[in-house]
Amino acid sequence: RAKGTVIVYALDGVTFREHVRDMMMNQVTETRRYVDNVPVFQKLTPVQRDMVAQAAVYEEFVDGEILFRQGDFGDGIYLLRFGETVVVVNDQTVWRYTQAGDFFGERALLAASEKRAATVKSLGESSCFKILAKDIDRVFGNDLETVLAHNML
Repeated sequence: RAKGTVIVYALDGVTFREHVRDMMMNQVTETRRYVDNVPVFQKLTPVQRDMVAQAAVYEEFVDGEILFRQGDFGDGIYLLRFGETVVVVNDQTVWRYTQAGDFFGERALLAASEKRAATVKSLGESSCFKILAKDIDRVFGNDLETVLAHNML
């Protein structure tokens, strides 16, 4: 039982589904703008790039949080949405990503058995769209390298 005034809002199923669909379409549209700027994705067809955008997961990071570590096996690519990240190799800062649309970790999509060449961590708050290699495989039924080779035929 409530111990005070309670206001209850109701939303019918059709309206709810429309709102969820609209939110998903807005996220896919935004993510697609980022996907379109990644060179490795530019050889994909527009429909394939839409599929990649749908597979993206939004992640937020706090100051100092590590996105991935040097020596870890790569699992996907990161597309910077906002904020900054710093790239560290052997305890030396070698690069900063500062612009929305910057991307890193793309080698994981083409060479899953390779280990990460650097550590990337957030500088302040940041957010990224992450696209996992396993999701690319699931979406296309093949790894990205095979899909790109097929598209070249």
